[in-house]
Amino acid sequence: MYKSEYWLSPKPSYLLEEVVKDRKYISEAVHCGHPNENGYELIATQLIADIKKYHPEFYSNTSVEKFDWEWDGSVIYTSQKKGTSFNLF
Repeated sequence: MYKSEYWLSPKPSYLLEEVVKDRKYISEAVHCGHPNENGYELIATQLIADIKKYHPEFYSNTSVEKFDWEWDGSVIYTSQKKGTSFNLF
């Protein structure tokens, strides 16, 4: 168990274990071992499951009808609200 009182799961450093077991979750375009879209979805699913299991007070079933923005994959982020942009890398 962690020494800190702040933790997501009792098991440390587990989120990438399932991703690295199967190459279908690793990006082929980057060649650096980063998760691809399916890998990030697997990580997010595990995060939500752990929040529900270990910290249910922080989970809400409230549905969101519209997102403020969604990343289009570009390295240039442009705010739709203010029209500003900056390079992510």
